[in-house]
Order: sequence, then structure tokens, then C-alpha cells
Amino acid sequence: MRIRGGDANSLAKVLVDLVDAYKLRAPLDEVRLRSCWDALLGDGVSAQTESFLVSGQKLMVRIGDASLRSELHLNQANIIEQLNACAGVNSRHRITRLLFI
Repeated sequence: MRIRGGDANSLAKVLVDLVDAYKLRAPLDEVRLRSCWDALLGDGVSAQTESFLVSGQKLMVRIGDASLRSELHLNQANIIEQLNACAGVNSRHRITRLLFI
């Protein structure tokens, strides 16, 4: 099939342009991080997670159980590294701080 016109863009380029035009990159990154959180930390932690919010490069997570919250706090550097690797987010939306509230 022949493409008409001189301005032929790939579908991937068009989708990236749409995501950028409608400023959907941050919400999509947050959804990706939430699914990685559930996959990496399992059903037990996921069930205790009450809220999940990304604000800039900070991830704020409300955990219902105090002992689980303190255990996750001890491993926060490892969790940040794994979340960034799993989500594959670019450097602008990369998580640098993890806050348990």
C-alpha cells in the first residue's frame, strides 16, 4: 500500500506526540509505577497499600501496618532501584525519594 503525501510518520511517533501534547506522560508513569509496586512487593504489601501518589520525583505511599511500613523503610533504596528499573521511566520522572506515610 502506498502512502500519500510527503509527511508520513510512524504510529509510534504519532502516539508519543499525542502523549506529550495532552501531557499524559506523568499519569502513565504513575500507573506503570503502581503496577510495578504490586508486582515487585507482592499481594501482602499491595493489600496494605492504602494510597499511592507520585509528586515530582517523590513517591508517597500510605501503608496501613506500622511494622510493614518500618520494614519497607529499611529497604527503601533497594525498592527505589527496582521500581525505576521495572517501570523504565525516563530521567525526568525517575523516583529519587520514597516516603512512607
